[in-house]
Amino acid sequence: MHTPVLLKEVLRFLDIRPGAFVVDGTLDGGGHGSAMLETIGSEGTLLGLDWDEAMLRKTKEKFSGRKNAVLVHGNYADLPEILKKQKFGLADGLLLDLGFSSEQLENSGRGFSFQKDEPLLMTYDPEAIPVKRILKEFDAKELAKLIFELSGERFAMRIARSIKESGRKKSIETTRELREAIVRAVPAHYERGRIDPATR
Repeated sequence: MHTPVLLKEVLRFLDIRPGAFVVDGTLDGGGHGSAMLETIGSEGTLLGLDWDEAMLRKTKEKFSGRKNAVLVHGNYADLPEILKKQKFGLADGLLLDLGFSSEQLENSGRGFSFQKDEPLLMTYDPEAIPVKRILKEFDAKELAKLIFELSGERFAMRIARSIKESGRKKSIETTRELREAIVRAVPAHYERGRIDPATR
């Protein structure tokens, strides 16, 4: 069951009125979107976007019968083009929930979490390049730069070398294999045990 975060606060700060046109740019399971639909009523319109096509299909089922909910597979970064294509004007309210969805972390099977051994995809969009391919195609220097830029990890170069070395023996295809390469690269008392070495 999807539980929207800070729902009352979101509705209060957005100050949505009946009949408004609102955008939920990260629709996910539709928790915020459902509440927004209730607030705007049948005269209002909700445009809901999600980059995760599988999640969007589930949410479309939940919203079936809601004629004032327009749900689109897309990235909120492309919102100007989507608004133009859907022939919408300016929105009265916009919500972007930029945290990770627990549903995607726990049940997507795409490798967003190292807590389970899953295929190393780490993508919302099936058309996007999976991480396992990036690990194969980038050299150690490129990989270290990417790791450092995205995480600030001070052992980025050591980790990149370990990943490339592991990949020479057998392609890294799963979250477990990636975690093992990371653990081999960092000092034994990494972060004094406060976090798992694969977290960043």
